[in-house]
Amino acid sequence: MHQKFIRILIISITVALIGLVGVQLYWINNAVSLKEEEFLRNVNEALLTVVDKLEKKETIEKLRAHQIGRFLFFDEDSIVKFRKEIPDSGFAYMVTKDVKKDGDIIQIKITEEKGGKKSTQIIEKNIKKDTINEQELFSAEMKVSFDNTLKSSVMLKENVNIDSILETRIGSKTAFVGDIVKRLMEVNLLETIEERINKNDLDSLIASELSNKSIDTDFEFGVFNPKGIPVFSNSSEYSDELNQSSIQAQLFPNDIIEEKNTLKLYFPNQKTYLLQTLLLVLLTSASMILAIIFIFSYTISTIIRQKKLADVKTDFINNMTHELKTPISTISLAHEALNDPEISENKTTVERYVNMIGEENKRLGTLVQTVLQSAVLDKGEFKLKKESLDIHQLIENAVEKIRLQVKVKQGEINLEMKAENHTIDADKVHLTNVLYNLLDNANKYSKEKPEITVKTFSENGSFSVVVEDNGIGISRENQRKVFDKLYRVPTGNIHDVKGFGLGLSYVKIITEKHGGSVAVESKAGEGSKFRVKLPLDM
Repeated sequence: MHQKFIRILIISITVALIGLVGVQLYWINNAVSLKEEEFLRNVNEALLTVVDKLEKKETIEKLRAHQIGRFLFFDEDSIVKFRKEIPDSGFAYMVTKDVKKDGDIIQIKITEEKGGKKSTQIIEKNIKKDTINEQELFSAEMKVSFDNTLKSSVMLKENVNIDSILETRIGSKTAFVGDIVKRLMEVNLLETIEERINKNDLDSLIASELSNKSIDTDFEFGVFNPKGIPVFSNSSEYSDELNQSSIQAQLFPNDIIEEKNTLKLYFPNQKTYLLQTLLLVLLTSASMILAIIFIFSYTISTIIRQKKLADVKTDFINNMTHELKTPISTISLAHEALNDPEISENKTTVERYVNMIGEENKRLGTLVQTVLQSAVLDKGEFKLKKESLDIHQLIENAVEKIRLQVKVKQGEINLEMKAENHTIDADKVHLTNVLYNLLDNANKYSKEKPEITVKTFSENGSFSVVVEDNGIGISRENQRKVFDKLYRVPTGNIHDVKGFGLGLSYVKIITEKHGGSVAVESKAGEGSKFRVKLPLDM
């Protein structure tokens, strides 16, 4: 997969992801906006209902307190009955009133006859609860009297002119209603808002109406005079927010005065409440966004990882081809030389070529063994054969194997073995390979006159061996990868360093298998320092 194609693919997926997330965020914001509009609409409707009920309540209370208007409301023990009959009377128009008194109960029976039709109305009132008198019950033209004896009654019958009755009724009704309205107007003008509204009742009424609208959150309310000065509120904690609130309604809007008081509401937890009501939607959307981001990230990381693996595979094949090609070419040349009759007659030359073939054959075997060993280590299909070892002795043996190669490059190896306790339980073969790989790397990556120092010391129940060199060093970004399988520190396009990138990976696996650790300290151009730390009690 080409780098350009991968870059285009990543950009395309990124744009698609941003688009999906943007659309999702748009719908979330839209849902919140709609919920907020619905909330404000319900609150305003509840507020208008509160204002309407306050005004109706005040009107009813004033009517009950009015001397005449209170007769519009009957007590529980009062009885009102209406009955219509069709009599066979021939009166043009006749009104009959029958008043009876039985203890505290007064019964008034009014019968009207017109054109042969009779209409009867019976009213009963409790005189203890309702103060009534003769003037209130009858007009001035009607004379009614009754004695104080129990169950006494008086009958009155008189012919009345129809026009005079209608005029009297209309006049009385007009005066009745006008007097009540006049009293209500006087009340509205003279009473203060504190006298007209009970704060606790207002609080309960607002809570009730909000509950009817399915709004269950804390609220603050306040009443403000026409100049915007607060009259009273249920709390002083949010006075500034309440004063600036846009949720408001005029109190007693039907008053004749132009300047009216205002009722305002403020919800301290409005945003939180709206988010809670949309919790399911928000969680679903957030889950979808996170899922999309996770899938995107995983896809991109997989593509990049596969690209890196492909590059590593290509590098490994190239390196392996180069490493195998050299001994194969050497063996091939030696074979051709041995086939030459002149060379085959020279015993010394033949022995030299035979030894060369043997060395290159061993080299091929070592390369193949290294690859197979790496595969076994990856699968974890190996066991350590631990035994008591003098690790100083192992270090000296490994140094002797590499010393000749260092001398060829006019370098030197120094030993500073200061560890007091240098006996550990370890696998001799694997630990020897670890030491040899570290020394081989130090020699390979030192271009001229290698200076390699091997130090040992023991501390806190552990043994440490440090291999330092004056080689090309490792940059900080590459230090994290030097222990990865098949990774080789880039040295440009020149293939002048042998190996497959398996040596340090092998060192890390074997060291950790022994319960130890390996670390590197290095700077580009200043050499490297590898430290292997092993526990003494393994």
